[in-house]
Amino acid sequence: MQSDLKYIYSKIKEILSANKKILFSGTPCQVSGLYAYLGKDYKNLLTAEVICHGVPSPKVWERYIQELGKNQIEEINFRDKETLTWKDSGIKIKFKSKNSFTETQTKNIYFLGFNKNLFFRECCYFCKFVGFPRHADFTMGDFWGYETNCENIGVSAVLVNTKKGVGYLNKVKPQLKLCEKTELKKIILHNSNLIQPSNGNPKRKLFFQELHSQSSIKQLIQKCIARNYMENEEFNKNNKVAILNFSSNTNGNYGALLVGFALEKAVNLMGFDASTVNFIPEARIYELTEHNVFFGL
Repeated sequence: MQSDLKYIYSKIKEILSANKKILFSGTPCQVSGLYAYLGKDYKNLLTAEVICHGVPSPKVWERYIQELGKNQIEEINFRDKETLTWKDSGIKIKFKSKNSFTETQTKNIYFLGFNKNLFFRECCYFCKFVGFPRHADFTMGDFWGYETNCENIGVSAVLVNTKKGVGYLNKVKPQLKLCEKTELKKIILHNSNLIQPSNGNPKRKLFFQELHSQSSIKQLIQKCIARNYMENEEFNKNNKVAILNFSSNTNGNYGALLVGFALEKAVNLMGFDASTVNFIPEARIYELTEHNVFFGL
C-alpha cells in the first residue's frame, strides 16, 4: 500500500530549512512530488524510491481486511521470512487471538488480483515516472533472477542515481554483507517497471463497477481473474498473446503508444490474454543514464 503523505511535504521543508538531515523514501511519484513541492534540491535531503509495480486502491484493501476481521488483526506482513522465503513471498497476518494466517502470493486472493494489475489507480497504467533518468538519489528493489543461496534473506538491487547517492553508499558499504557492481540490464530483466508501467487489466472496469454491489471482495476478485487463475488453466496458457511495441515509452511518441494500447484492448476483446512488451534497445537505456548499479544483502 502507498503511504498517506498528508502534510509531510511541508514538514520536510520546515526541517530542511532548519539545516537538519532528512531521508525520504517512497514511490517514484511521491519522490518527484516532493522535489516539485520544494522547488529545488537540498544538500541535507536524501531520497530513495522503490521499484513500483503499481499502487492498489485503498478501498479494495480496506474491504479485504474487513472481511478478514480488521478489528481482530494485530499485524500484517507482506514480506514474512519466518514461514515463507524471499522468492516464495506472500502475506502473513497475526490476530489478537495469537492465531496467524499465511498464504503465498500464488494462493492469496488479494495478491492474485494485485499481480494481475486488477485494481491499481488509473494513473499507474500510464505512469510518467518510469524510465531514465531516475528522480531519487537511490532506486531500490528486489534483484529478481539473481541466483543466491540466501533464499530466506533475499538480494536487493540498488541504483545509485546521483553523486550525493554515491557519497552515502560509500559511507555504508562497510556495514553491508555483500555489495558488488552489476549490469543495469540484469536488474531490468525481471523489473520491467523500471522502464514501463504495468499493463491494464481488461476486467478492471467491471471490477470497480461491481465493487459497491458485491458483498464479498474475495468473490469479486476471483470472478475477475477466473480465466487467468481459477478456470481452465490450459485455455489460459494457450491464449496468452505478447504484443511487441517497438516505440519506447521514453521518447515522447505518444501516438505510437496509443496505437499499441488500442491493439492490446482489441486483442483482449477477442478473448485472448494480451500483454504489451515495450521494446527499448539496450543502447537507448544506457544513453539515458550513467548509473552506478549494485546488488547486496
